[in-house]
Amino acid sequence: MSVETRVLVDGVWVTRTVDLQTVLDLDREASPRTRPQLPLPNGDPPNMGILTKTLVRSPVVLWIIPARIRHEDKNDVLFIGEKFVQIRELHFDGHLRDIAIKTDFGSSIRHAQVFGTPRKPTTRGLDAIVKKENMEPGLGTVNGSQHWIRDQQGKASSESPTVPPQILVLTLESADIVFLFAYHTGGPNSRVEFFTCQRPLPGGRSFLEKLGEIIAVDPKSRALAVAACENTFTLYSLQPMAEIRKGIERNGGLDARGFNPIREERHFLVDGIILKMEFLYPTPGDEQHVILLLVISRDQRTRLLVYEWDASHPLHTAKRHGNHGLRLSDRDRMPLLLIPLTISPAFLLVSERTIAVYKLEDVLEGESKPRFRGEFPKDPKDPVTGRLPTAWARPVRTERYASRHDDIFISREDGLVLFAEINSDDPFHLHASMCAGPLGCNIDTAFASLDLGMNRDDLLIAGGDMSVGGLYLVRYLSMNPRKRILRLPKVRPRQDPEFVESVSNWTPIADFVAADVRTGNSKREIAHKSASRRDRIFACTGRGAHGCVTELQFGMEARIGTYSEYLPGINQIWSFSDLAGSGTYFLFSFPLRSSLLHMSADWSDIQEVDEDISGMQLECRTLAAGAFGDHIVQITERSVFVYQQQRSATSATTLCLTRHVGSPEDKIVGAAFEEVTHSIVTAVERDGEYQLHATRIIAVGGNTTLERIGEGIILPSVPSCLTISNIRNTLCVFVGARERRSSLQIFRLDINLGLKHVFDQDFSALPITANSILADEFPICHSVAVVEDINHRPVPQASGLILLCGLRGGLLVIFDITLDRFVRDLYSDVSIKPRSEIRIGETSVTVVSDIAKPSSAFIICGPDLCRLEFNESKSTPVSISNVWFTDRNEPCYKQSPITAITRMHQQPQIDDAGHGRSVVCVSGNKLIISKLDETLGTITRHISVGDTPRRVLYSKFLNLLVVAISETKSRPASQGSSYRPEGSNEIMSSLKFIHPDSGQILLHRPLQNNNGSEGGERGSCGRIFGIMDWEVTHQDKTYHYILVNTGTLTTQTSSRESGNISLLTVKHKNGELEYRQRHVINRDKPVFSVAAFGSCSLVYGSGTKVCYQKLLVEEKRFGPLVEHNLRSSIVHISVKEPFIYASTASDSLSILSWDGTALVPQFSDEVARSGLYHLTLPAENVTLATDKEGTVTGIWQPPSRRHEAAAVSIFEAEMPGSIIRLKLASVRPPWWPRVEYPAIYTMKGESGRKMDIIGATIDGSLIHFTLLHSAAWRLLRFIQNLCMRNTNICPFDNDGARSHIEPQQHKRFMHVDGDILTRLFEAGREELDRMLMNEPETDLDGVNFTDFDSAAARFDRFRELVAMVLNGFERDPVGGAMECLKDFLQPIL
Repeated sequence: MSVETRVLVDGVWVTRTVDLQTVLDLDREASPRTRPQLPLPNGDPPNMGILTKTLVRSPVVLWIIPARIRHEDKNDVLFIGEKFVQIRELHFDGHLRDIAIKTDFGSSIRHAQVFGTPRKPTTRGLDAIVKKENMEPGLGTVNGSQHWIRDQQGKASSESPTVPPQILVLTLESADIVFLFAYHTGGPNSRVEFFTCQRPLPGGRSFLEKLGEIIAVDPKSRALAVAACENTFTLYSLQPMAEIRKGIERNGGLDARGFNPIREERHFLVDGIILKMEFLYPTPGDEQHVILLLVISRDQRTRLLVYEWDASHPLHTAKRHGNHGLRLSDRDRMPLLLIPLTISPAFLLVSERTIAVYKLEDVLEGESKPRFRGEFPKDPKDPVTGRLPTAWARPVRTERYASRHDDIFISREDGLVLFAEINSDDPFHLHASMCAGPLGCNIDTAFASLDLGMNRDDLLIAGGDMSVGGLYLVRYLSMNPRKRILRLPKVRPRQDPEFVESVSNWTPIADFVAADVRTGNSKREIAHKSASRRDRIFACTGRGAHGCVTELQFGMEARIGTYSEYLPGINQIWSFSDLAGSGTYFLFSFPLRSSLLHMSADWSDIQEVDEDISGMQLECRTLAAGAFGDHIVQITERSVFVYQQQRSATSATTLCLTRHVGSPEDKIVGAAFEEVTHSIVTAVERDGEYQLHATRIIAVGGNTTLERIGEGIILPSVPSCLTISNIRNTLCVFVGARERRSSLQIFRLDINLGLKHVFDQDFSALPITANSILADEFPICHSVAVVEDINHRPVPQASGLILLCGLRGGLLVIFDITLDRFVRDLYSDVSIKPRSEIRIGETSVTVVSDIAKPSSAFIICGPDLCRLEFNESKSTPVSISNVWFTDRNEPCYKQSPITAITRMHQQPQIDDAGHGRSVVCVSGNKLIISKLDETLGTITRHISVGDTPRRVLYSKFLNLLVVAISETKSRPASQGSSYRPEGSNEIMSSLKFIHPDSGQILLHRPLQNNNGSEGGERGSCGRIFGIMDWEVTHQDKTYHYILVNTGTLTTQTSSRESGNISLLTVKHKNGELEYRQRHVINRDKPVFSVAAFGSCSLVYGSGTKVCYQKLLVEEKRFGPLVEHNLRSSIVHISVKEPFIYASTASDSLSILSWDGTALVPQFSDEVARSGLYHLTLPAENVTLATDKEGTVTGIWQPPSRRHEAAAVSIFEAEMPGSIIRLKLASVRPPWWPRVEYPAIYTMKGESGRKMDIIGATIDGSLIHFTLLHSAAWRLLRFIQNLCMRNTNICPFDNDGARSHIEPQQHKRFMHVDGDILTRLFEAGREELDRMLMNEPETDLDGVNFTDFDSAAARFDRFRELVAMVLNGFERDPVGGAMECLKDFLQPIL
């Protein structure tokens, strides 16, 4: 018998369902001495809200579907996860490029399919698309831009958006069915938009009868079926694609009112659990025949149900054969895959070990025996059996071949792929069944075969299941099966699939750490650590052999194509096309010399070119270089050289045409070359004086000469940088000087008159001087670059160009370039106006223009390589992102600081291979050539550990990662032992010490118990639940320990539980790690968590007990044990002296204190929750507590004990998943510093650095949490309430109209969803203006209970809220609110 009652838990009354015996036991336990004391109340809880924003989206992909949902010529691949749909495009080089992503569905995606008209395979396949794109004039696909064509007048014009040949259909957890495709908006800066149609699904009587679990599509896209888990499904008759297109495409655009793919729907009932559902292919020639097959389970028996009808007739004519269906044999009782065959009305049922071929005719006649049954072929490299098949894919074949053959790939969960073939000569037998090879990942349902072209090998893709996925080429011994007309009897893969590129997956996350990794011990690094140092995020990811420690980074990915080791010390690099078509030349500048390398067109060969062969001067340092036509210009410290490439059939050499040598006293200390006008500017030193000279190259016919332009100009000091740029047909020379009052000089170069000084910029007079790193340092311009501002306003004197100045103190200064006095198509004067300054790092900032994109530039500063870009967004016109290099052959590749970077010059031979405009850079002693993906995303670096990682710690003392590894092994029973039966599993735990940069495992030690035996089940450490760095201080001495808390849990074969805490000492000694186990604390219950208290004490949770023990350093033992019992197991414990915080499995958070002799309970959560983790914050005595239901609760601890010992819940945030870890981390890049707002709580760590709160879910998501004061919460929640009733921002979530726009003061409404606000911010202020100014809707009586009386009243309230945040009246409240959103939502990764 059980009752619902109020139970007193640590002084708090909570509601629970308990049995009668528990009630009696609680009554017996109650006594006057255990009742809480009753002091007077002291203090009020803060009025605080919380803002959450997704930093890193979960990478888990449930389905991968090749589909053309943008355009018939776009080879799209859809990645579909629980909350997102991502479009990626397959390029002819076999690599994927991100196009767009949609994440605003408002609920989880249950299933996905595609219907429509698939593209018919051609001889060239994808190559034909690429060829067509390259042949169209002006065609571009960069950044997902739309096709551009030329009209009859030769002017560029945009294609109108059209309905693609295929449409994606989704079912959502919200009981909706969604039809979706994408299109380009048009224009030179086209972007991808999604076009959707949403319809409710018929309601179910229970959760299991809720439609959407399975979607099946007719092969000819005439019908669609949506099934529930059991008892019911719905049939939809679909409109032909021509009718759908006709209804949407109107007046040169897309009309959402005409988007209705459904012609008719009908609901059906079945009796049983629906296991599988697919449409079968009809007999060739029977075009109107529609066949639906269901596999159901009823009364522990599996049955087949068949529905048939004529597609030209209504759905009520659909006929079910048999009342109960055909019962299958026990061998097919639990089919894992149902695969329709294309050449006949038949299908495959794939079970754990067999493949069975069933003919539809036999099923209709009641024959349950399959026409063929075969065993799975075994992988000779892996004798382990019992691995389950998980997914299947059908590769693209020519229409002629596919009419007689059906090729199928079947994937197994361990990554093994099987190849099956059926032909029309005997369509009910497998004529080829073999191993296509193992893929290097686990496979679940995300598996597909991509179309790479008819004349090329099959390309398989797997999303990875608890491992990194990938793209793999399957090669064949014989002629490619895509070209075969008759079946060849021996078609077998010649080798294992070839790895092409990885598909990122860093799940599941078991633990993560934000590590402030030391890279050196210089005084500058230590003194200015807070200026630009960032924590690095390492997470335990993967399972088994795919387990690894993953470093999560955010930015742009540069995929390394090739690299070559070379001499270190390169300062600059230039690239030139080899006019013979055999590759590319690279010219390097060293401090004392130069070097020339030649790379072949296919990147396979890089060789150094001798000076005798090249004809170039390599004995001196090169200051500048460039090329025009077939000429190469090289400027060294002594001379200016102009070369001409001599073409031959196989190579190109250089011939020196002109050599300009100054007087012996001259030394060139700076130079620049302008390729359009062939102008050269040099800074020359003579007798301690510095002069600026201009020279022009004149190439007429076969004669090339150098001509001095005008007189030289005296410079105040040696130039720190020198650049020449064409500013709207005006040549401008920018010279950085080391003299304080002329930090940057601007000269105008007239090719007839010479140089003229037009502007001075004194950096020391700018406000940025206060931001200089060192007090005795004045700003020196280290580098400059000119980029385009594509978002500039066309106002007088505005050039639309930006000057970027990198200073030696780590600052980047941005100037607007203005033009004055327009005379004869030329601007005579040029000036600059400071716009902003950005902190990049601590060392000199090198800015390099990106020739592939005029609105962007590369930035090098210390260890960071960044990409700066001016974009069209009015909200964020300037973006800066890290560039991370990845190597497919080295997953743990860690890039070294970049010293030089450039782009490869475009040339046809390289572009055909997909290498055009690749990034070339120098890192240490390596020359790296890579392809830059301009889409921002999460870049992962994987350090393989070989087993399942459970916990990770960054040890500051060791400067190493300490990783806890768990491995499950089977062992026979020991003789005379009863607790370990034969065949039982045991957990072997160990520690690995890993260098965070190199990924090298320096030490691997199995964890041992107090008897010295390795960790197992009996009397051993068991599974590791935590690792901690412990620094003990005693009598001015410091001792460093690593604590490892472990436990053994109850299993089916053992009821024994135990736990312990091991104290280890690990230190560097003679280049190795010395490892010793010092102490072991044994417990009878698992120790899930441990924390340090004071200088030499520990607090830990063992079972339901909070334990306190002090280390007696001199006696080398622990002191007496002090315990306090809680009501449920302690899962996490932390200390903020004098308080101890414990999260428990059933009673949320309990707070205790140590009075010197005992553990005294102080407060506990007012609600009993299934606690998971918590984080104590330095702000307002608030603790963030998470639970298994996905709630993050802010619990306020009163300053002193109250009448009820209840800690007050001040806010609750419902998250998509449970937050397993919360950390304070300083991960913000220096160019996105936190903007100080009184309305935001600022967190600071022990070192004084500003910290952010980051949480992780097990599915790989990272969430950013920000605590808000009342004013900020009211404003942001007000805006969110507006967005939740706006279908442009929240198209699938209309719950916002149920409550008033004015925020309600309740803990459940104190949560602000930053993802919704981010969508508004990206839409721009126009969307916020529209929401504020729209008149409120009223009911029939003219009353509105969820909005203000008028738009004016709504706007007045909005103005008040903005003024409260900005501390005063705001003339432009919408602009002020958008600025607040920009600051609150700015990226921290």
